[in-house]
Amino acid sequence: MLRKTSWRTTRVGLDVDAMSDDETATTAIRTKLEGTNINSVSLLATDYLNHINEAVMLLEMVPEMPDFLEDVKEWQPKSYAQHFSDSGFTDKDLAIEAYDHAPAAFRAPFDQTIAQIDELLLTTVKGVDKLVGNGPDERISVMIKEVTTSIHQLIEQANAIINGSVEVLDQTDVDAILASEPSENSVQFSKETALLLYGEKPIRD
Repeated sequence: MLRKTSWRTTRVGLDVDAMSDDETATTAIRTKLEGTNINSVSLLATDYLNHINEAVMLLEMVPEMPDFLEDVKEWQPKSYAQHFSDSGFTDKDLAIEAYDHAPAAFRAPFDQTIAQIDELLLTTVKGVDKLVGNGPDERISVMIKEVTTSIHQLIEQANAIINGSVEVLDQTDVDAILASEPSENSVQFSKETALLLYGEKPIRD
C-alpha cells in the first residue's frame, strides 16, 4: 500500500523583471508547447510512461506464460532523454529540452517516482527469475500481482505529476526529495513478498 504524501503548496506571482535566466528559458519553452503532447505546466510528457507500461504488461503475463520472462529480463530503465531519443514521438527534441527546464516542484517528485518504479521492476524480475528456475511456484503469481498493483499506483502518481494536477511543492519539500534515496520509498508489501524480493521483513507503521 502507498502512503499518502502531504505536500505543502506555495503560490508564486509572475514578475517578469525579477525572473532568472532559467525562469525566462522556461517561459520561452512554454510558448512552444501549444499543439504538442507536452504539458505546459509541468513541461513533461506522458509518452515517457509507455516504456514502463510495456514492461509491466509483459510482467503481468508471466504467471500464465513464463516464456515472457525472457522479454521482461531484456527490459532496462531509460532516462527521460534516452526514451525520447529512441522514440518516434513527433516533438522528441522539444520534449527533451522541456524536461531540462521542468520546474523542480514537478521534476523532483517525478524523477523519484520513476526511480521507485525502475527499482521495483528490476528487483521483481530478479526474484521471479529465481522462482521460475525452481519450477512451477504459486508464489510467482502472488508476488507479481502485489508488485504490479503498487507499480500501477506509482504510474498513476507519475501521470498526475506530468499533467500538473498535483499540488506544487515548495522549496523545502523539493530539497527533501532531492536529498532522499530512491530506495526510501513508501511501497509496502506483505511479509511473503518482501522476503522474496528483499530477503527481509517489511517495515510497517
